[in-house]
Amino acid sequence: MNHTPVLLQEVITQLNPQPGEIAIDATLGLGGHARAILDKLGAGGQLVGIERSQAGLELARENLKKYQNQLILVNDDFRNLKKISEDHQLSKINIAFFDLGLASWQLDTGYMGLSFQVDQPLDMRMTNPTDDLGQNPSLWTADKQLAHLVRTYRFRPAAEIVNSANQKELELILREIGGVRTSRQVADRIVKARTEGNITSTSQLVKAVKSTSPKLLAPIFQALRIVVNDEYTAVAVSLPVAWNMLSAGGRLAVISFQGNEHRLVKQVLKGLEINKIKRILPSEDEVEVNPRSRSAQLRIAVR
Repeated sequence: MNHTPVLLQEVITQLNPQPGEIAIDATLGLGGHARAILDKLGAGGQLVGIERSQAGLELARENLKKYQNQLILVNDDFRNLKKISEDHQLSKINIAFFDLGLASWQLDTGYMGLSFQVDQPLDMRMTNPTDDLGQNPSLWTADKQLAHLVRTYRFRPAAEIVNSANQKELELILREIGGVRTSRQVADRIVKARTEGNITSTSQLVKAVKSTSPKLLAPIFQALRIVVNDEYTAVAVSLPVAWNMLSAGGRLAVISFQGNEHRLVKQVLKGLEINKIKRILPSEDEVEVNPRSRSAQLRIAVR
């Protein structure tokens, strides 16, 4: 299964992995970035790869089997980075890397109902914590109603949001998280459609929205996924943990992909009082070869 890592050369240049260093890839995916980092770390280095999807972790394990003596694989969500570091006795590291985008294989296969192009049950859960971890959405939003909605629906199937949230709540989620300009109209269509029966699949949601436009459907599905997996809270919690784990001269790299995500990463890093944050965009050549990289932004900070 193929996946083209975004901003790969820029990530390696900026992180500048050295032989014998310790790195964390908090979003392992299929291991594309990890492979390039491991090549630089050499036999004396170590990389901890965190992947919340069991299916994704097994694919990464196969892709990275030649590095098994340098690699620790963890099936968990990076929101648990503090506990993961304690479990593996990682007090200090040299590199922390986060790629906040979905893996291409997840979109192409419609994994867990993440894609509007493949008919699947409307689930979207990519993590399954046993409790709410005490992590508060108010870390990233001052909107009390939005924070309440995230606490209510996180780690629940996306179908529960679609079938249980009222029109105003759906509108708020679509507008504030998905950036859907026609959020009121879309919410109204969903509420009307579910009067004829619960919306339980991706194709039923597409039918309810009454649009086949990717420009509309993509942010709708994105908003639901972000709420279901409480992704913004995970970022707000984990970036400070990663920063504090870095030794002197340690490097943090974060790739984000959409407006709210860009702003959140910028906001969290700013709150850490980092002296200098470098932002890098994909080249025209990369965008031409890999259109999914178009909206990517890489931010680099050195401890």
